Amino acid sequence: MVKAKPSQAQEVFLQAGREHLGAYAALVHGTDKPEVDGGVAVPKAHHKQIITALTDDSLADTVILAPRGAAKTTLVQCYLEWTIGRALHVYGEHWADVLRIIYISHDFSAAAKMSNAVKATIKSNQVYHLLFPHVKPDLDKWSEPQFRLLGGKELHPNFICFGIASPELGARGLYILLDDICDPQNMKTETERENVIYNLKTAVLPMRIPGGRVIMPCTRWHEGDAAGWASDEMGWHTIHIQALSPDGESYWPERFPTQTFQKMRAQDPKTFALQYQNEVTPSEGQRFRKEWFEPRFDYVPDRSQLWGVMSSWDTAGSFAGRSYTVGFVAAITLDWKILLLHMHRGKHEYADHPLQGVPGVKTVIRDTIKRFHVDETLIEAKSSGAFAVQELELESGIGRIVGLQPPGQRGGPVRDGWIENVCEVASKGRIVLPSTEYIRRVGGDDWRVPCLRELLGWPELRNDDVPMALAYLVNWVDTHRVKFEIAQRQDRRPITYGRSTEQAVRV
Repeated sequence: MVKAKPSQAQEVFLQAGREHLGAYAALVHGTDKPEVDGGVAVPKAHHKQIITALTDDSLADTVILAPRGAAKTTLVQCYLEWTIGRALHVYGEHWADVLRIIYISHDFSAAAKMSNAVKATIKSNQVYHLLFPHVKPDLDKWSEPQFRLLGGKELHPNFICFGIASPELGARGLYILLDDICDPQNMKTETERENVIYNLKTAVLPMRIPGGRVIMPCTRWHEGDAAGWASDEMGWHTIHIQALSPDGESYWPERFPTQTFQKMRAQDPKTFALQYQNEVTPSEGQRFRKEWFEPRFDYVPDRSQLWGVMSSWDTAGSFAGRSYTVGFVAAITLDWKILLLHMHRGKHEYADHPLQGVPGVKTVIRDTIKRFHVDETLIEAKSSGAFAVQELELESGIGRIVGLQPPGQRGGPVRDGWIENVCEVASKGRIVLPSTEYIRRVGGDDWRVPCLRELLGWPELRNDDVPMALAYLVNWVDTHRVKFEIAQRQDRRPITYGRSTEQAVRV
């Protein structure tokens, strides 16, 4: 137990706890594993990702997707206590009037459980008292659904909680925590899923005080769940933590050995995909198969060993809706393998938004062409893509620009036919993803996870931006491969010059 007057050495640790959420968690809370780190809540790699997402207000509204058992709710409790304690430093002497937190879970009982846990720390934890001695409960307003702290002149609670089905319409919050607001019950039917989204849009988001922030730690339950809505339709910043990495390693081996997860996935792939990988379909896929993409490349051959470098784009012209602008960059080898070097997936208007720091569709395409020295670029010639084709064709130094009609146009193959052809090419091992080593070496985000998520989720997922961007590329390459092979065969035919085939002389 820490003494009432901490020593100089102890004060160093306390100051770290005031400044850093990870240090706070280690000082104030233990774990249920005393054999690991002496039972101290030392943050692991994925905990640090969650801590960054919780504490970095520049990320704005944020979704934190983490597997079941990742301790995200424990970290949320630490974050709530720590945020209350730091309010004096952040907002000054009027902190108790400024700080307003709303905590929402899938039902009131779960929300009340969190409220009681935070209250218990504030009231009884001696280390917390040393860290934040100014935080004291107002016992006149110290109930389960809401409580207030001493020091403020306003009568509003500093903390209020409720279930997503029964939001308290008069509540106002600087921070709104949506902690696992979806569960098997309210995700069971389409009507229940729509009710959750309706409550979020019409009741919860209007509670946010201007300049405030909404954070949604959760696990996926369905394509139409709150996380999908917030990430895909609202464009919230999203942290995606999976139990098994793309290389098949456990994200938390001290607690969950890799073999445990592999066994769970083999027994029930769909449940594992949802609750541990945060994928809305099994990682094995329906039309696409994960094993088709298992071989990975570490290096790209020299340009002399390539047909060229291409990019392909499926464009969306606005931030609204669930569609994304998706582009692939690929190196095409002499044996017609398609090495995927890069994928861009983002929400863009056609024009640049300098004040928001968001480039437009044309700018993203141009910058990608220049970064990867692309020889030929395929762009879906509709909506914003059509404008991009027209304008980029007039620019020099960016290679050839080709506008492609969407599938089903002018008597061409329908969309499913295009995707089936991609499946056939992928099944032969001709579409190759980069290795972790390559991703690390070239830098940037690991785009393989969202890429595989949409491919393996086809056709159940509503989003088809990734499959379609890949389909433009693969079908274009394969059409040219067939033409090239036909031309080669024709070049080998004997030239008879009026003789019979038997008398033909090859020249």
